[in-house]
Amino acid sequence: MTTYDADRLLGLLPAVYRIRDAEQGGPLRALLEVIADQNAVLEESLEQLYDDLFVETAAPWALPYLGDLLGVENVPGDPLDARAEVANTLAWRRGKGTAHVLERIARDVSGVPARAVEFFELIAATQHVNHPRPRNRAWVDVRDALRLEALGGPFERLEGAPDLAHTADVRRFGRRGRYNLHQVGIFLWRMGAYQLTRSPAVKSLPGQTLGERRRLEHRCFHFHPLGIDTPLVRLPATEEEPEQLAGPANVPGRISRRAMHARPGEFYGADASLRVEVLMDDGPRLVPLDRVDVCDLTDWRLPRRGRVAVDPALGRLAFGRRPDGPPLVSFYYGAAAEVGGGEYARPAPSGDVGALVRVTGGGALAGALAAAGEDGVVEIGDSGRYDAPATLGAYGRRVTLRAVDGARPTLWIPDRMTVRGGPDGAVTLDGLLLAGGAVVVEAAGAGADGLGRLRLRHCTLVPGHAMDAAGVPERPDLPSLVVESGGTEVTVEHCILGPVRVHAGARVQMRSSIVDAGSEGAVAYDAVEADAWGAPLTLRECTVMGRVRAESLPLVSNSLLLARIGEPGPAGWDGPVMSRRTQEGCVRFSYVPPGSRTPRRFQCVPARDADDVRVRPSPMSTRYADAAYIVLPPDTPSAIRRGADDESEMGVHHDLHLPRREAHLRQRLGEYLRFGLEAGVSWIL
Repeated sequence: MTTYDADRLLGLLPAVYRIRDAEQGGPLRALLEVIADQNAVLEESLEQLYDDLFVETAAPWALPYLGDLLGVENVPGDPLDARAEVANTLAWRRGKGTAHVLERIARDVSGVPARAVEFFELIAATQHVNHPRPRNRAWVDVRDALRLEALGGPFERLEGAPDLAHTADVRRFGRRGRYNLHQVGIFLWRMGAYQLTRSPAVKSLPGQTLGERRRLEHRCFHFHPLGIDTPLVRLPATEEEPEQLAGPANVPGRISRRAMHARPGEFYGADASLRVEVLMDDGPRLVPLDRVDVCDLTDWRLPRRGRVAVDPALGRLAFGRRPDGPPLVSFYYGAAAEVGGGEYARPAPSGDVGALVRVTGGGALAGALAAAGEDGVVEIGDSGRYDAPATLGAYGRRVTLRAVDGARPTLWIPDRMTVRGGPDGAVTLDGLLLAGGAVVVEAAGAGADGLGRLRLRHCTLVPGHAMDAAGVPERPDLPSLVVESGGTEVTVEHCILGPVRVHAGARVQMRSSIVDAGSEGAVAYDAVEADAWGAPLTLRECTVMGRVRAESLPLVSNSLLLARIGEPGPAGWDGPVMSRRTQEGCVRFSYVPPGSRTPRRFQCVPARDADDVRVRPSPMSTRYADAAYIVLPPDTPSAIRRGADDESEMGVHHDLHLPRREAHLRQRLGEYLRFGLEAGVSWIL
């Protein structure tokens, strides 16, 4: 708060000047307002200089200078956050060389959950009377199935459990060697745990005969709002003591059937990793823990009457009898980044907001959109399931349909959701999961201009419209977004889309998004008409799975274009990525498949078509809803993994800066390891 605002400065002047200023329309007051504004800027700068003396409040540029006072070298700048590193340096030095300090360094530097493992503790050795190791056994108890689930992972050595010992491995860590006297492993969790609260469970229709399906219709459900199998993830808890090593409860790991069966109260409950509720007349009612059985529901075997079966490995739910109301599920799922919407915090969009209409409990969206009026916002307040409006009109107004922070609703489109509007109209969709059909921006006539602007933020337009239980798209050849109007400006930010079809007269800009056509040979981006070219396309930090054909590529930066042309190629396609006007635009720091026709390239991969076999990226999974969806494996060639303009990875996960964080972590670990030890880094997803 400024000390001297315009009113206070004016009050310091004699009354005669204030009277004369009011008579002349306030020119003196206007001057004092300018002076007060600059005074506020100066005061804020002085306050920040004081804040810069403390690591908790210092500006990012000041952190390297604070680190220099402690002798910390190579403190990274933006976009990596060195605040925790500088703040904890003295504590690290006090415990230098210990496992818990190495783990804290890994967590603070990488920004993700970490676990340090001293592999020399896991080497099977003959017991010595002067150095007994009762937990370290040479043989493994094959009857302890729950303990064997940790074999080969970061929790082979766990408090209160016998070690899973190994024979010595002569290979170095970089060559997949682990178990040796000089090896220390750092495990990093790339997967985050994201919550979905009170989402309606989706019915499943298992069974081969009609009678069997009718019997199971109202008793078998999926946790995922699209009705697909997905593993449930545990909510990580904070370690109770600074010296405590991370355990299974402190990382976002998948919940196994055996672990939940052995300790159900650790995973199930009102504030736990998952819960099942039944919506009654007086509100949701929690299914008590003593009625929950942990089962393998691969074959949908129903539990006893009055019991509820949960399969955390598949995300399935079964009732012994038909529930008294619609079941609601709250759970955590795994994802590699905040893309496609979720209950995470989203930055508030800029722009003035008119009337705000809140909708909850599956209410009608069409009526709320009509009540919002000009520049209105319809905000969905829960993660429920809603029927998408058949038509969304924006003639002479701006319309926003969004989820409140902390919610990710599912909008079901029976066939298509038509968006209409004039050149001065704008539509924003924010934080939504849209399934069942396509979003179509309709033109007033053939080739005529329609909606002025369409903005998609943190949304998922499900590839293939819908999916079966295995996660296979039902209609992979159909587009998720169709823009028929010629003057529409389309902006896509942090979204997941299926194939896109856009009129050549429109303009499309995408950032930190995924376009998934289902395979590299399918068409990801093209025009609405078969014989035309798609609208000019700008890509920044995007991953496109499928072929691309556009009028021009004004800018493609830090992106992955995963496409190929089969033999023989389709008619009208000379290459996997094609730009009609190659004299316009630039493609920089991106992967472009061989045979593509693009504008001039700068620092793109491969430099020669013959190098494609060596550097071609391959995602760990192309199945939507997998935690590894469109994620590059750790052994991806460095030309891709550190090929962006800031030495981060190309593609949608560029802004995580994980390769840079890993490189800095390796450097910092070398300063805190005991003599003769070597640290290796492994990513878990």
